[in-house]
Amino acid sequence: MRKPEAHLVFDLDWAMDQSDKNPVYKAQYAHARMCSILRKADADADAAPPAPGSAPLDRLDHPLERELIQKLSTLPETLDRAARGRAPHLVCEWLEQTAGEVNSWYHAGNPARNPELAVLTGDAEIRSARIALTWAVRIALRNALTVLGITAPERMDRADADVAPESENAEIADTDPGAQSAPDPDALPSRPS
Repeated sequence: MRKPEAHLVFDLDWAMDQSDKNPVYKAQYAHARMCSILRKADADADAAPPAPGSAPLDRLDHPLERELIQKLSTLPETLDRAARGRAPHLVCEWLEQTAGEVNSWYHAGNPARNPELAVLTGDAEIRSARIALTWAVRIALRNALTVLGITAPERMDRADADVAPESENAEIADTDPGAQSAPDPDALPSRPS
């Protein structure tokens, strides 16, 4: 990402690209994936989200999970530095890096290829901890996107999905990726106009 005073050549085709090449799309898609997992967890009585603070996060010992937790912990400092330095590009960089880590974790946990790392499989404690991590990722992505004035869709067009049918998230959605979703109580409040 570049600093606000840096020269910018805007490429409309790149900005409209709905793939991992576009960091905004990548972050929105990572958010939609987390929402999809949480919808499935909500529909599965055995995978109900844990009460806040009750998930055994110490059970998350895979390196991708640890890296993701570490990355999430840097959001408050990133937001503070961005605000103090009037440097929104720091939030953009955090979003792009975090979306990449989220997508790596998501793909590693494909139930067809690696069931022991899938969010909605495994023993109850690990499933509970992974649902809590998914919830935290969703909130962090939504908050960072909101700070930048970017929508955080809960569903994205299935045509854009690179999800295998056997994936726990095969049903990403059938709606417009730019559609506004219902207000989220966990997201940061909007700035007054």
